[in-house]
Amino acid sequence: MKNKKGTLYISGVIAIIGIVGFIILQFRCYELIGISGGTEFLSNLKQLGIVITSGLFTSALVTFLISAVEYRNERVEALENMYLTAEDLEREFLKIKYFLPDEPKELVQSVLGELDNNESDMRFNKHLAEGTAKFENQQKADEVYSRNYMKLDYDAQNAFRDYVWQNTDERTKEVYKEPFQIKEYLDEECKKKIEKYSRQLEDAMRSFLRFQEVRTNALTAAYGEMDFLFANKSIRNRIYEKLYQRLLNEVRLIKEKNFHFQLYFDGKGGNRAVQCSFIWELQDSLLSEDENCYYQQFSFDLAVEMVQVLVYANGNANMGEFPEKNRYMLCTKPGYYQRLQKQWEEDNGENDEREDN
Repeated sequence: MKNKKGTLYISGVIAIIGIVGFIILQFRCYELIGISGGTEFLSNLKQLGIVITSGLFTSALVTFLISAVEYRNERVEALENMYLTAEDLEREFLKIKYFLPDEPKELVQSVLGELDNNESDMRFNKHLAEGTAKFENQQKADEVYSRNYMKLDYDAQNAFRDYVWQNTDERTKEVYKEPFQIKEYLDEECKKKIEKYSRQLEDAMRSFLRFQEVRTNALTAAYGEMDFLFANKSIRNRIYEKLYQRLLNEVRLIKEKNFHFQLYFDGKGGNRAVQCSFIWELQDSLLSEDENCYYQQFSFDLAVEMVQVLVYANGNANMGEFPEKNRYMLCTKPGYYQRLQKQWEEDNGENDEREDN
């Protein structure tokens, strides 16, 4: 593309020089500055100049027109290649599995961290008990154990159970009324939730680990191929900021966090509370939300900019080609359908009142 751009510049300049020289010689514009071409030699020289300049103009014009067609094709090809390489990367982002618990994130993170810490402390206490059991002096063993054992915490688990019960529907609360019934219900319900969240967290980490195999070389090459004759700086800057750089930064950020995810799966570091922080940091850069839904905002923004690339390639775009954000809705939030039903009932109630009036 750069070669065709250079050819257009050179052939265009030569064509302009040729036509200017031809006009000056053909219409004797040189006489305006007092130069006379009356002698036979100068007359022959003028005719030679006319032939040369007309030939320069004709050949340069033909070269310019051919190069313009080729430049147009290469321009479209370069932009379409940028679109296709960005689309390949966008597909990778659409495969990500997200961790979006129903309860407040901080509460879920605290529970998972507390469970992991208690598990680690129980292992420590077990080894401590096994070690002190070998003491000959039982009183000394008890002193060492009581001084060094790790106390288990249940504050986050209790807070989680309270939140789950507070947000349990009234129909279920009517079934479980006695304290022992409530305890059994919460034991089972919280256990299922924690198991589900553990799976979702690990599934999310694994989906991000896939990005270790993702390469951005093709995207960089596609961006480097673009060199436009007109509006080169503005087009390249728009694509760089809105598409190219955003993709590179996001892939780089994911790969940085993948170091911690791999350590977790290798059993070499990090409990689930720490992994939650990394996952949610990544999700904050990829998702948006409103009162009712989560959206794949990053993928939506990419899709908009990819259509803009096609606009640069093919001219004006049909507005229908631009994606709608609703198509990138990831999931609804807890209580969405209840709020929707409540809103519907309120709207119908207002309509009934108007009809009665």
